Amino acid sequence: MPPRIILRKGRGQRQQVGHPWVYEGEIAAVKGRPADGGVVDCVSWNGTFLGRGFYNSRSKIRLRILTSK
Repeated sequence: MPPRIILRKGRGQRQQVGHPWVYEGEIAAVKGRPADGGVVDCVSWNGTFLGRGFYNSRSKIRLRILTSK
């Protein structure tokens, strides 16, 4: 299983409708040890899968979602 990005409660609505970015302030936790450029899963605070994308710890846009399926 790839590392996971867990979003803060109340976040994730934009990703559910197809927005491809997750900003640093939307993240509640990072599970695992994702490398910059590595693939991670993105889930809401309650565990709902929102997408999978590329992680970058040095950018304000921490995750660029590639797919939601």
